[in-house]
Amino acid sequence: MTIETFPPHKPCKQENSVNLTVLGAVVTLPAANDPLNGSEQNMSQSPKPPGSFLPLHPLEFRILMILLGGASHGYAIVQEIESREKGTKSIYPANLYRRIRDLLSKSLVEDSPPPEGGSADPRRRYFQVTKLGREVVRAETERLEGLLEEARERGLLSTAGRYGREDQRRTD
Repeated sequence: MTIETFPPHKPCKQENSVNLTVLGAVVTLPAANDPLNGSEQNMSQSPKPPGSFLPLHPLEFRILMILLGGASHGYAIVQEIESREKGTKSIYPANLYRRIRDLLSKSLVEDSPPPEGGSADPRRRYFQVTKLGREVVRAETERLEGLLEEARERGLLSTAGRYGREDQRRTD
């Protein structure tokens, strides 16, 4: 971006740029079709790899995990998290919706039509996981699994599963 001030300027000669006069100053901006612009259109053509979103914030990871089960709205997401994780602190709406907004801006979730059937509430906003969101949650799961394996190797965790049974993961 270049900025010129008075005296009046000559038209921009740069390819893929646009002159904009703002309060007497001329600002040269990249055009919308400029590959270096970073507009949403250009970002969707070359999405970031899933690993570039890692590590996820724990609440973002939980939201994505829940949305893997199907479209849902914010209050149902909170209820699901709190029912699965007994003893956790309450999730404040501002924190939840900030995380959902971040996931939307990263294109990991998207707006969804309400689910079919009698449980849909037209006053609520529904969300679903995108293809990229599925890839990111898989990458985060693999990252966390690697950390747990390292903790086991260092003797921080037993090889017994969460409920006292031996791990029955495949080794092939």
